[in-house]
Amino acid sequence: MIFGGVTIAITSLGYVGAFFINLRVIRVFISLSILVFVGQLTAGLTLYNIREDFVSASSKEIRQLIAEAEIYGNSEAALMLEIIQTRYKCCGADGQGDWNLGPPLSCCVNPNLLDGVCGYPGLYVRGCASSIYRYIESTAYIWLYVLIALLLDEFVLIIASYSLQMYVPLYSALRTN
Repeated sequence: MIFGGVTIAITSLGYVGAFFINLRVIRVFISLSILVFVGQLTAGLTLYNIREDFVSASSKEIRQLIAEAEIYGNSEAALMLEIIQTRYKCCGADGQGDWNLGPPLSCCVNPNLLDGVCGYPGLYVRGCASSIYRYIESTAYIWLYVLIALLLDEFVLIIASYSLQMYVPLYSALRTN
């Protein structure tokens, strides 16, 4: 939401500068576009570099959610875990052994809601940290292509804006004659 608002504000600034042929506004637009470009590039490279730490960090967070759900009876934590385990077809942080009081029905491959037991084939074996990582890894190429398209689009936009601001003095001189 914030990113969308910032993008709309910067784009509007560029349109105003181009429409009214205002050199100062065009230069501010170029500067902000370069900052956004560098920020997106930095964020992408940072996410790429920390991908190895993702499984251990998410495993720690999921274990904390399990403790909150089991020990403190936090219903929000239990609901979040249920959503995660159902969505990614997993159980616990690293497996079903993370649950001290026994895994919930969301860990079941085929839950029997009437009597509260798991039917055949039983429980999910894979932990949620590795399941989420595998999901992100499987969609990473799509995100990479989207990022490359956005960066190329912004690069072309910066070049076009720079060209426009170079021709504004020439256009102004022609318009006054």
